[in-house]
Amino acid sequence: MLKWYNTIYNFQSRDVHAANALDHLHFGGDVPELVAISTDDEVSQALQGAAIQFRAVMAIMEDYVGFGPGNPSAIAWFYREYDRVFRRKIRK
Repeated sequence: MLKWYNTIYNFQSRDVHAANALDHLHFGGDVPELVAISTDDEVSQALQGAAIQFRAVMAIMEDYVGFGPGNPSAIAWFYREYDRVFRRKIRK
């Protein structure tokens, strides 16, 4: 787990939690300018991966814990939203 944290999560979490926000500003003039760190495609790919992982975790938790009768329809809704937003299907 520590290897994963040090090689992946540590760097992602710094951006997500804005721990390094000043690293992404350029102070060349009167007003600081934002320096983009990711392209739209990179952000989309990260969101797709996170969405698939979220779905997998929810399915596993539903199998072992059970969230009640409304959860299967919530998971189905999530599938539809993913398909609509990313225009690709999650494998079931």
